[in-house]
Amino acid sequence: MKKFIFQFKYTALMLLKEKQLLFWMIFFPILICSAFYMAFSNLDNPIDMTIKLGIVSDSTAKSVLSKVPIFQLVEYDREKLSAKLLNEDIDAYLDENYELVVPDSSVKSNVAVGVIESIEKYSIAYMIRYDNEHAISSDSSKYTTMSSKELFERLPRYERDFNMASLLMLINKKIEYKNQESSTLKTVLFTAFAMFSLNVIYMSASLMEIVQGYLSHLAIRISASSYKKRDMILAVFSVCIVFNIVYNVVLYGFVKFILGVTLFTQFGISLLILLVSSVFGVSIGILFGTVKSINIDQKSGVTTAVILLFSFLCGMNGQGQVRLNIEEKLPLLNRINFVNLINESFYQANLIGDWSKIPRNLTILVIASLVILVISGFVLRRKTYDSL
Repeated sequence: MKKFIFQFKYTALMLLKEKQLLFWMIFFPILICSAFYMAFSNLDNPIDMTIKLGIVSDSTAKSVLSKVPIFQLVEYDREKLSAKLLNEDIDAYLDENYELVVPDSSVKSNVAVGVIESIEKYSIAYMIRYDNEHAISSDSSKYTTMSSKELFERLPRYERDFNMASLLMLINKKIEYKNQESSTLKTVLFTAFAMFSLNVIYMSASLMEIVQGYLSHLAIRISASSYKKRDMILAVFSVCIVFNIVYNVVLYGFVKFILGVTLFTQFGISLLILLVSSVFGVSIGILFGTVKSINIDQKSGVTTAVILLFSFLCGMNGQGQVRLNIEEKLPLLNRINFVNLINESFYQANLIGDWSKIPRNLTILVIASLVILVISGFVLRRKTYDSL
């Protein structure tokens, strides 16, 4: 333990002396986030949340939807609804089956879909409680599979007991989530954090030069000493993770307190995501460090190119639609895009509030880290030196 503490201290001091590396780990991310703030903050002006919703004149949904403040109901004949939507006279409409018809994805269409989903979920839950309390039906499970048409046809019966205040509270939360989702600034900042959480690749790849002989004069001296390579690699691994977490916390403090943008609301799960991404980044760096056919500058160039490409594919350009299109047409690419796995986990935890994809994403990163570390271990064990 004493040897490990000494090696940890020695490795940390070496890292602190690398002024150029400190610039790329701390000051460069701050500069990039500042540039994103200046470029995208003006694009996030509040939007007009009045949505023109077309319904047929005899629609039973009118009694409920008229109480939703963001909806401006416009009544048309059934045949005219599609034409009005194409002419942009309305933003969406309920068809004859009470299914919401919207144009291509936009902020208003996303909000409309979210509100209708909230009404459906809340209404079904409420009617199950109502039926259970008043014994209207012994088989309440049938309500969980109601179509939108069946739902809106039943709602007027329960309108006197329907808790519209609670429903509106849910709708306001849904609108808030959709506004956050549509924030271009937050989209690029979350992607930036995912990208910079992998800066640890540069640190670990650089430090691996002290573990392998022939890569530097210091590496020759260490390889000829009594230090065990395993202990040195463990020290590199630990130092890089600690430094990477500290650097990212400093970056978050700058974004929150200087730029005034709150990204992380769930600090516990966000810290876990950062820890897993750090482990993955260190693993990649150790593997890159075992490659002696290219120098550290070339390794950094390849790493930068790959990270920037993956960052672009998951929202660095400010258009989250790119990631959604890939998810729809080529989901495997999003599974192997490690920047997207981290970005999506941050996004899900702190904006969407749906953590369903986080275990899958973190599991992929952990398994990939273990595989990479095993490969690195075999490569390092096979290396021998004729002379030092």
